Amino acid sequence: MLPVITRPERKPHLFDTMTRWRENAAERNLPLWEVAVQYEMDASGWTREQVMDAMCLVARKMRRQTHAVYEENVTVPVSPFKPNLAAMWQARRSDPRRLTDELTATTLKWAFGAGAGIPGIETVPGPMGSGGGYIYAALCAVQDAQGFGDDDLLRGLFIAAGIGAIAYTRTEPTGEVIGCTGECGICGAMAAVVAEMAGGTPEQVENAGSLSLQALIGMPCDPIPGGLSQPCRSRIIAATCLASVFADLALAGRDAILPLHKAIDVADAVGRQLPVELLRTSRGGACSAAAARRQAATFRAWCERTQAEGIQRPPGNLI
Repeated sequence: MLPVITRPERKPHLFDTMTRWRENAAERNLPLWEVAVQYEMDASGWTREQVMDAMCLVARKMRRQTHAVYEENVTVPVSPFKPNLAAMWQARRSDPRRLTDELTATTLKWAFGAGAGIPGIETVPGPMGSGGGYIYAALCAVQDAQGFGDDDLLRGLFIAAGIGAIAYTRTEPTGEVIGCTGECGICGAMAAVVAEMAGGTPEQVENAGSLSLQALIGMPCDPIPGGLSQPCRSRIIAATCLASVFADLALAGRDAILPLHKAIDVADAVGRQLPVELLRTSRGGACSAAAARRQAATFRAWCERTQAEGIQRPPGNLI
């Protein structure tokens, strides 16, 4: 979640709620992102320059994760269970009958780049396996649409990292523990920091993150084996594309009612009440549908056949 390595003798957390983070910023007369930089300096013992350089490196990795499929001479691994979704979307994006607006279309472009699963292209987690790329997709699309600079995007990444740190101090944001809310929901809250890039106040940034997370509380984690990454992909796409919507609502003055840390606590409580069948076991939810069971059986048969025949297979259900 953070671009630095923590150490056993780290200083106490500067904040474990966004409310305290905002208070800390006000007390120091600093923007949120500068307090996030100090948080990471305290965690690592690094200098400010080292922390900034580390985040710039992470940002470059995220950019390549989202852009390589479009800008580099790379081969996207495909199979009957893993199509080239980036190419499919590019074709639709150029269709004059496209329904989505330009910001959403661009967000989808970078999101499908993030999940292309190209060997040799590093993926940045946060919190899901390739979630950092999806967060970057939302921020980068807003950067493209509004003409923001790289410094604006870097500020957003520091604030997103701070939100991720808060989430990890209050819950275990994984599909195994609290369902897809822990992955897609937290990603959406982190991506909603586009509100800050657009000039939002710290309170509006917190409202954007809380609004986004509240929309995604209670989601199971029920990936269909061989199911073209469904329903997981629908959820992470929703979280990514809705980040700008909830940021705009917060900028319009919408109050989330729940502080972000309380929304995280609610997500944790609800997620831990989900039965084990809905926690990444592929035994319930969407996986219980007849079509899903047939797809899983076809996938297993394909895996067994290609393994027996020594066929080189692409990575599995990468999202």
